[in-house]
Amino acid sequence: MTRYLRITFVALSAFACALTHAQSQTLYKQVDKDGNVTYTNQPSDKESKDIRLEFDKELNVTKSIPGSKAGSALDTRVKQREALRDKLRANVEQARAKLLAAQAALVHGKDPRDDEWQPTVSNLDNSGKPNAKGKITGRGGKVECSKVTNPDGTQRIFCPAVSVPNEGYSNRVNDLEEAVAAAERELRVAEQFYRRNAPD
Repeated sequence: MTRYLRITFVALSAFACALTHAQSQTLYKQVDKDGNVTYTNQPSDKESKDIRLEFDKELNVTKSIPGSKAGSALDTRVKQREALRDKLRANVEQARAKLLAAQAALVHGKDPRDDEWQPTVSNLDNSGKPNAKGKITGRGGKVECSKVTNPDGTQRIFCPAVSVPNEGYSNRVNDLEEAVAAAERELRVAEQFYRRNAPD
């Protein structure tokens, strides 16, 4: 019984090593003169009988099933989920970029253009009478008026005209502000749709 157990233990140990290196090594079964069996990857001396064992290189190799329908369907669903998530994220980024562009356009569009000015008449303050400093002003003190002599020798009070933005300027700025508001709404909708529908 003792000899049998020893042979079995040695055989199992040898087989464990052999299976690990089966693809790169040859295994030898050695039986000595006393009948003891040993497995090794080296040939023995002449006193032992060597039996060369050949292993199938494909032993215990798990192969994937080509064209597996289950795997293909799973891959397709995963790709579809990834594509949906990427699309929804791209919509959010596009809406955010649109909002930033609209905000920048509004900031740079605040100043009137050359063709968006119009002159206005400056009305006299205090019915044309000088103020405490002896100055005649107009438009609530924004301009300083002066007396000028007409060709016929008479005098009149002249107040410089002031240019103010015209209606075209107001309309353009209103359009820029509306573009910002619309971009903000679009971004909110895109973010909500992403949170509700983007796959994890």
